[in-house]
Amino acid sequence: MSGSQTKEHIFDEAVRLFSEQGYAATTIRQIASAVRINETTIYIYFQNKADLLDEILNTFEDKLSRHVPADDTYVKLHGIRDGPRKYLSRFFWNYVTRDDLFMRRAFRITCMEQYTSAKARALIRDKLHNEVTENLRRALDELAKCGEIPGFDTYSFAALWATGFIFLGNFGGSR
Repeated sequence: MSGSQTKEHIFDEAVRLFSEQGYAATTIRQIASAVRINETTIYIYFQNKADLLDEILNTFEDKLSRHVPADDTYVKLHGIRDGPRKYLSRFFWNYVTRDDLFMRRAFRITCMEQYTSAKARALIRDKLHNEVTENLRRALDELAKCGEIPGFDTYSFAALWATGFIFLGNFGGSR
């Protein structure tokens, strides 16, 4: 196994173990055992267990950022063929990423670690709640402007929807 493959395998097993057992309950020894390497090999690629968690959260944040719709998406809402409900489902599917095992696991880790990690807390607040709320509000405002839906207080609705979306587990289900 090459160095980059080893680092990737360490990362993948850490994601799996942190999502299944939690960060605090997972040891470097368990990660090394899962990868079938010596514990000291992990320290070639990561300074410590906290460094692993930071890389997981950074990767999660980076992937979330790539799922944000472009500003011109809102302009294309006029005359949508499938109706607002179907459009909004597709529009926010990128946040859900049900087919991405890393995103589901990283979301679980982020939720578990939000009470002990400032970075995880910021991801929940800024990327998942505030950004989803803002994107939904913008899409709803545009749909109302195009006459596809009646006008209403889109911010309140968007904030409630985003909260349920995130905290009721609609991000992608089980591990």
